[in-house]
Order: sequence, then C-alpha cells, then structure tokens
Amino acid sequence: MPQKDVYSKKITSEEEQKNFVLVLKDRLSFFPDEGETFKLIHNGQPRKAKIESYPCSCRGPDQPHSHYFVKSRGLRAGDRITIQRDVKGGGRYFFPVEPRLLPSPDRLANWLNRWFKSIYWAELARSAETSF
Repeated sequence: MPQKDVYSKKITSEEEQKNFVLVLKDRLSFFPDEGETFKLIHNGQPRKAKIESYPCSCRGPDQPHSHYFVKSRGLRAGDRITIQRDVKGGGRYFFPVEPRLLPSPDRLANWLNRWFKSIYWAELARSAETSF
C-alpha cells in the first residue's frame, strides 16, 4: 500500500491521557480539511470524526503554532495505530488498533524499580527482626 494512503504511528502517553491521535503537520493533507467531518471506522465501528487543533507554545512564546489531532478513546501509550484511507473513495478511513503486547519501556522500568525496592525493604526488615 502506498505511504500516501496510510497514516501510522505509535500512541504516546499524552495521546492516551487526552484521548486523541496527534496528526503530524506534514501529514495533514492525508485527511480532509480541518473541521470537515469524515467517516472513521475504528475497529469495525463507524463514527464521525474531524481534524481539530489547539494553539501551542511548546517551542517558546516566540514560536506559536498549532497541534492537530483526531479524537479517539481507548488508546493506550505504546499502541501502534494505522489509519488507512479507503482507496475506493467516499471519504472513509479505516482505523484498526494493534495493541502492544508488552508494557512500554518506561512502565516496565517503573514496575521493576518498585518490585526491587519492595524486595530490598522486605529483606531489610527481615534481617532487622533476626539481628536482635
């Protein structure tokens, strides 16, 4: 499938928290114009969607710009999404989600860190009980 008919990316924690998929500025032309509704078929369920934006100053106050997104619930950080334009036309976009099979590296590191700390403190408490 030609790259121009597909928009693919990995979901970030920001997208998970804010229930949207960011659309990179150089891929805006893949979608209908901002504000124009289109049919998005998300995991087999059709719904109306549109490109929206919000002003941002993440590059500093002297470089204001906009971030573009499509609202979407139920995504998790690390999910790989691919939005495919219907090659037959009709303004339809298919949006299956491939859930990640493993936790993100950050989540795994945090979990391991907590686990090792719990083992350390449990062992420390056990040795303190037996040292008297």
